[in-house]
Amino acid sequence: MKSPLHFLWQIPGLTLSLFICFVIAGVLSGLTEAPSIAGSAGESSQTEAMAGAAQTAVMLLLSCFITSVILGIWLRFSQWRGWKLILTVFSVYFIANTVLTQVESLFFNSALQLSSSMLWKIVLSGFIISLLFAPISVGIMGRLRSSDRADLSMGAHMNLLKPLCWIAASYVLIYFLFGYFIAWQSEAVREYYSGSTAILPFHLHMWDVLISNPGLILFQFIRGLVWGGLAVLIGRSMLASWGTKAIMTGLIFGVMLAGGLLIPNPFMPESVRWAHLWETSSSNFVLGIVCIYILEGPAWSKKPILAQTD
Repeated sequence: MKSPLHFLWQIPGLTLSLFICFVIAGVLSGLTEAPSIAGSAGESSQTEAMAGAAQTAVMLLLSCFITSVILGIWLRFSQWRGWKLILTVFSVYFIANTVLTQVESLFFNSALQLSSSMLWKIVLSGFIISLLFAPISVGIMGRLRSSDRADLSMGAHMNLLKPLCWIAASYVLIYFLFGYFIAWQSEAVREYYSGSTAILPFHLHMWDVLISNPGLILFQFIRGLVWGGLAVLIGRSMLASWGTKAIMTGLIFGVMLAGGLLIPNPFMPESVRWAHLWETSSSNFVLGIVCIYILEGPAWSKKPILAQTD
């Protein structure tokens, strides 16, 4: 492992690179297209638009910095190199930041009101960012040169099925607990999704979910399986104790991948966005720790599943 002093230039390099990837992806996907402000709109409207753009740029830069710090630490612990590590970074970043997020947006689109064209632009933008940033980040962190053991096999094993199901069940529990006791406590969130500020006790709230939207539990269970698969990739890529892997996976899930909610968007009111930021960052951090605990910690077996290298 190189000197920690390398971080002094690696993190700014990662931050700037990710920011540029966002800009390029926004242009190529069409996300940055916006109707021009007419001259009759008035100077105040133009000033507000410029102030909003500046705020978005600042928050995007902050999100890129946070992502870069956590990603940089993860890659410093990585025992994988070359294309294997690039594919891992791409998979984790794209699936968690874009696929898992946007399938949930589609599930709750009655509230978000995303058009199909906008949804595809968001997915395309996320794909381009991940495609560009994965090799760039691995290169900046000095992990491009492949080692003898870094082949493309991810070492899938049938004995992952049981722990992945436990992870998925844990995710469903975490999702509803944190969703209710953090996000759902906000009147703005309740009104945004249900049209009412009324709130039921937790047991009645869950009963209402079972009756009115039973597919939500199965949907989140499937998402939990995917989160578990990403945890396997992260855990196997790292050469560290299970405790270090657990903390890093929690940071990747809860901080790095929830950083997108720092950026203002036109589909979600500010109060709703911030409530979801606290909810997802805390719940996904706990999820990351639980994932590694089930996969490798003393909770599961004396022979860690993640130790089964390729």
